[in-house]
Amino acid sequence: VVDAHGRVDVDAAEQGVAVNVEHIYWANGGHPQGNSAAAVATRTIGRAELSGAGADQECIPVDFGSQEHKPQGIAINATHIYAATNGTQSFSSLFRYELGCNAASRIFFFDSQHPGLAGLRGLALDASFVYWARQGQNTIGRVELADFDLEPGEQTPEREWIKGAQFPVGLAVNASHVFWAANQGAPPNAGN
Repeated sequence: VVDAHGRVDVDAAEQGVAVNVEHIYWANGGHPQGNSAAAVATRTIGRAELSGAGADQECIPVDFGSQEHKPQGIAINATHIYAATNGTQSFSSLFRYELGCNAASRIFFFDSQHPGLAGLRGLALDASFVYWARQGQNTIGRVELADFDLEPGEQTPEREWIKGAQFPVGLAVNASHVFWAANQGAPPNAGN
């Protein structure tokens, strides 16, 4: 719903946001807990025009039943949408979709076959890598964008590229640095 000021009103535990020249995309973490049809339907990637018009809360349904994939971080480039999700079964996934609202274009990068990745939060992209904040492990990871087109086992993620990130949540990158917001309970880390 777009209000009188052009703001998109969403109510599905929004987590991340990304913008390109045409659209704004956001991750709906969903509510409530469980696998009811109503709960699954709220775990989506939403999209609207930059003016706020054409808002679609269910642009890309992310969850598909018992896995309870809850989108957290989101990042986009000229061709793809990347989404970090957390499941309630102690795993996280990293998905890639074609731009637009095409859930069928989903490619898994991490899934339940790659345990130990719980706690994915923010995502960021540069020309070569996708980066993720892994809050539960205090790390920033990265993988080459080209690895999404490889078979499992051929991919070369650096799951602990930066250690001691103090519960990282949000991420941003530029040509030479990685920046993150930390939900920390310890002295600040100077970053990288």
